[in-house]
Amino acid sequence: MPEKDLNEILRLRREKLKIIREAGVNPYPYRFEKSTHIPGLLEGFDSKIESEEGVGEEFAIAGRLTAIRVMGKAAFCHIRDEFGLMQVYVQRDRVGADEYKIFKKLDISDFVGFRGTAFRTKTNEPSLRAASFELLSKSL
Repeated sequence: MPEKDLNEILRLRREKLKIIREAGVNPYPYRFEKSTHIPGLLEGFDSKIESEEGVGEEFAIAGRLTAIRVMGKAAFCHIRDEFGLMQVYVQRDRVGADEYKIFKKLDISDFVGFRGTAFRTKTNEPSLRAASFELLSKSL
């Protein structure tokens, strides 16, 4: 990668880091308590799915972002922990407008913790419907 391109990427990531800090978010918090690793959540997944009313057991998973697809008021992302990969669905109305703005400043390779309920998408992919998230480490 040419040095000019790398410098631009670093400049953009530092700019996002500044915005995140200005919003009062610590980009390097002390810790995040996970309830399970990704394979543990995927094992017996159908028995963990939220009810029709959106109520279900809450899970906490954390890992490195490997993909982000923002689609207006919602986004899908993939996170990878040391044991597996999982899709997470983040809705502005569910996490809150201010938090969603922070989410949109995240980059691939940032470490993030998510809390939410299990569900399957229309394409039948096991996913976590995020109720909240926490930036664990901003990757520069």
